[in-house]
Amino acid sequence: MPVVLDLDRLGRFAGELIDRLAEREIAFHAINSPMDTTTPAGRGFLQIQAAFAETERNVIRQRVKEGLKAARARGRKGGRPRIMTVEKLRYAQHLRSDRARTIPSICKELGDLPDPPLRHCVHADGTLKEPGRKLLQP
Repeated sequence: MPVVLDLDRLGRFAGELIDRLAEREIAFHAINSPMDTTTPAGRGFLQIQAAFAETERNVIRQRVKEGLKAARARGRKGGRPRIMTVEKLRYAQHLRSDRARTIPSICKELGDLPDPPLRHCVHADGTLKEPGRKLLQP
């Protein structure tokens, strides 16, 4: 017998899942929603509760989108702060043009920068890869 804490954890396909379980004569139990899904009243309650769960999820999604839009309007961008700045990239490009310098030594000079961001932005000869060019664009 499948057991879930809340019906909203099943998502919007709860009714379908209950139907498939019923076809196989498998009982279903939700801990926080004591109901018998084998009766018409229990099925009706399940459908109503699933509709409310879906509505709640859609409201949350809408609020998140509005919050992100408002943050962008205030000039905020999402995600982690960039490790590789324009200044570091230009200096790394200059240092990389000297073939004797290795990427780990350049990263150490840039302030213990991890290797991957530099390898992602600069070719072995010091020329910029596409991500590096995008970083330098205004």
